[in-house]
Amino acid sequence: MNILFYSLIIFVVSYLLLKFIANTSTKRISNLVRILILISAFILAIVFAFGGRFLLSLPLILLSLGIVKLKGLTIYQLIGLFRLIQTLRNTGRFSFKQNQPFGNSSSLSLDEAYKILNLDKNKKITK
Repeated sequence: MNILFYSLIIFVVSYLLLKFIANTSTKRISNLVRILILISAFILAIVFAFGGRFLLSLPLILLSLGIVKLKGLTIYQLIGLFRLIQTLRNTGRFSFKQNQPFGNSSSLSLDEAYKILNLDKNKKITK
């Protein structure tokens, strides 16, 4: 029922818009389009000024969602990825800040690492 109601509204609005365009002069239509473009540009400028970086990156985020869907990630995998990033942020291994120094958080010595990997430290590695 809603589809019929919405399609009727869209049909009536498009009919009235086409009738208005057919009955008005081209000069009046061009002035109206210029005014609409100017008003929409001011509204977008105000919205972006208050929205900041988030709104400027919103179109890229929406485009990337389509790319993620093409790659085959499901909503459950995206939620798991979000939880992984939150866990890494809480442990200090992942941060959005640029100025954090990356330190070696491991207390494992080099000799212990070679022993765990079953490698000889003195052996030369060739390609």
